Amino acid sequence: MRLAPGQAAARNELPLKAENDCAGWTDYIATDAQDATEGRIFISVRTKKARQIQSSLTRLCDENLVTVPPAAGRHRRFEDFVLW
Repeated sequence: MRLAPGQAAARNELPLKAENDCAGWTDYIATDAQDATEGRIFISVRTKKARQIQSSLTRLCDENLVTVPPAAGRHRRFEDFVLW
């Protein structure tokens, strides 16, 4: 989506994790990750994809390419990112 000059960017409306029949950013990540079922901790592919998106958004925020709300007590702070 391209913005016209001077047009304000809108916040992200798509959830990071796809849930039920709703699409999410995790639907658009291609990976060979597999569920971690060995040992005491279970990590699903969907969770691994969400972590990858979060780390990518953190890097893009460091480069001033996206805006991510501050972390102060927000559980889902990456849900409200804004692409520039």
